[in-house]
Parts: sequence; C-alpha cells; structure tokens
Amino acid sequence: MRLEDFSVNDNGEINLKIKTNSELSALEKFSLLQNKSAIYLIKVNSAGNFTETKIIGEDNKSNLNKIGSVLNLTYPVGGENLLVGTNRNITWTYSGLPFNDNLLIEYSTNDGNNWNYITIIPAFFNSYNWVIPLTASTQTRVKISVLSDTSVNSISGLFTIEGELNWFQQSSGTSSILRSIYFVDENTGWAAGFDGILKTNNGGITWVQQLSGYGLLSINFYDENLGFAVGLSGAFLTTINGGENWIEHKNFTRTLTEVQFINPNYGWTVGDTLVYSTTNGGFNWTSSSPTDHILSTIFFTDTLKGWAAGGEGVIFKTEDGGNSWTQQMTPGTLYNQFNSFYFIDENIGWVCGSGLDVPGGVILKTTNGGNCCCLTSS
Repeated sequence: MRLEDFSVNDNGEINLKIKTNSELSALEKFSLLQNKSAIYLIKVNSAGNFTETKIIGEDNKSNLNKIGSVLNLTYPVGGENLLVGTNRNITWTYSGLPFNDNLLIEYSTNDGNNWNYITIIPAFFNSYNWVIPLTASTQTRVKISVLSDTSVNSISGLFTIEGELNWFQQSSGTSSILRSIYFVDENTGWAAGFDGILKTNNGGITWVQQLSGYGLLSINFYDENLGFAVGLSGAFLTTINGGENWIEHKNFTRTLTEVQFINPNYGWTVGDTLVYSTTNGGFNWTSSSPTDHILSTIFFTDTLKGWAAGGEGVIFKTEDGGNSWTQQMTPGTLYNQFNSFYFIDENIGWVCGSGLDVPGGVILKTTNGGNCCCLTSS
C-alpha cells in the first residue's frame, strides 16, 4: 500500500487516502482484506483513533485526486482584505502534474456556492495577475483546478473584497501619450495625443484608432458628428462624420494647444501669444494678441464671453468674441502656468495650473466671471 493524499478538516480529523495492493498485511487490523485493490479513505482523529473507513471504488473516480499529484494555492490563502479594481498575483505550487497541464482559475463571492471564470493558464506559470472584481464581498474565495480533472484543486480560505473605486483604468490600446479627451455622451468619446485620435463607442471599454501621424494636443466635439482637433506645427483637423474621416486645414503654422467650438460656426483656438477666432466653422480665422505671455488655454461660455490664460499666471477676459481682451486680477501670489479652464456659466468657473510661491498644483475659482478669483486648495 502507499499514502496517496491527506488533509485536515475543521474538526481536527486527518483524512488519509491509502492505495492497497496484494500485500495487505499492514491493513489487516482494519478488516479491509476483502477489497484487495481499492482506495481507502481512513479518518483519524486528533487522539489517533480511527473514526471511519470508506472504500472509494471505480464508480467514484471523480472524487479522487490524480495519483501522486499535489496542487497548492499559496495566495490568496484567506483573511486578506483586497481593494476592488486593484491587481494581485494569484500564486500556487504543484507537483506530479504533466508539464503541459492547464489550470482553471475561478473566484466566488458567495463562499463557493457559485464560481466565476477568471482564466485558464499553464500550471508551470505558478502565478497569474488578477484584477480584483468590482463586487465587494466578505465571502470571497479563489479556486484553482487542473483543467483535465477538476477534482484536483485547491481553494482559498475566505477573504474580503472591499471598497469602491471612483476611477477605473481602461486600456487605450496605444503606447503614445494622450493629451485631450472629449465625450458627447456616456458611450461616445474621443482621445487625442501624440499619435492621432482614438474613438470609443462603449464608454471607453475599447478604443479604435481613427487617425495617426499627427501630434495633437486638444480635441473638441459639438455633437456626435462635428469635431475639431489641434496640435503641433499648426495641425488643425475637422470631421463631419464622427471621426470616420478627418480633413486637415492649412490655416496655421505655430503649435496650437487648445480648441473650442460652442456651435458649428463659432470657435476659438490658442497658440503662442495669439487667440484665433472663427465665425464660419474654421474656414477663416482672425487673430488677436492679448499679451506677450505664452497662452495655453481658452474657454468660452457663449459667442461673446471667454477667457484665455497661460504663462506666469496671466488671465484675460473678452466680452466681444475675442476682438479685445482685459487682464483680470488673481490672488496675491505668483503662478508659473495656467493649463485649463472650466465654467458652468458666465460667472462660476475654475482655472488650474502650477504655482511659484505656493507648492504643487493650484486651482483658482471665480463666482463673478473672473472679476475676483479665489485660491482654493488642490
């Protein structure tokens, strides 16, 4: 005979699996001689007394581990507290399995009553990087099983998935830097960067590259069809079919850092020390120069009222669509650069950037159209 496997249950009993052959003298005291070729399940309690014997015959092979194989889940083991949306490595050790055996990895959030698929992976990998599911539970387990014989398995103790992420990482499918993003509804959006434009129709779950070969810094859409993008070396692109086709316009030579259209005709873009405006959808542009500082961002609430900001913390406002500009006062501190505006109406808005005599990032808020801005903590 030989010992095949053993385990210890919650009652402290040791379960032994013993395979017998024709030489059974060692098992005579268990009165099991009448079954000379079988697998016996023998329970031994902590006092060393045999509490139960069971013969597992040919009809119960599905309950048996592969002879000589050992599979052991080493993480998680139980008791862990894991945060939804984060990454953890499921790890295991094994012996006695063929080199090319695959493992099925599953998880349960209801103490094993139901199992959810994670992946199938070769056993010799010994590790799998798991994204913790977004379902919080105190009754979570992980199970790994040999795919060809799922009775060979190892199950973790109970652990907890906790928390709720406010932001979830999505795969863009590009290795290039992305600089700007714009959505017209919860599903349809575009992202622009140093290698063109990506589009999603499912809220960012998947992205498809629509355009490459352009270094873009800003993208803006009026609706699901009409869009605009600007970037390096005066790049200015438009689409009238949601980005299926993009048309390049040779209106500019200097780099443009932001673009905004509030309707199909009225739009603005900014580059260097200049603000450009159009009233015919971008076919013709006029420029104005409110400052000799480099400008990086603009925002308009209607065809007349707008703001521009940039280097050394300058902010300018126009009330005539960009023909003339007035500098606005900011709190008594020094700023390095303003990078982005957002207004919810003509009075309430924010601008963000970096400071010189204040640490890190800065955010300014106005409640009166920029006539007075207040420094807020970032």
